[in-house]
Amino acid sequence: NPWERFTDPFRRYNRLRAITLTANLAEGTAMGEAMQVVQQAVNERLPPEAQISFEGAARQQIEAADSIFFALI
Repeated sequence: NPWERFTDPFRRYNRLRAITLTANLAEGTAMGEAMQVVQQAVNERLPPEAQISFEGAARQQIEAADSIFFALI
């Protein structure tokens, strides 16, 4: 296929190039700690316009924390 070399190897999310990283926590590692490590790696290694979105259990933790914060206000 002559167009194969022009195919964008990146997936798209909200019309932006995207990659998906999946991982399991090492035994004894807290979800919050793992999320901080990922966020720090993004901040140190990717350009400032890069965005990160947590999914699955990480997203549930963020939403639960937001709910608790809202309840305390």
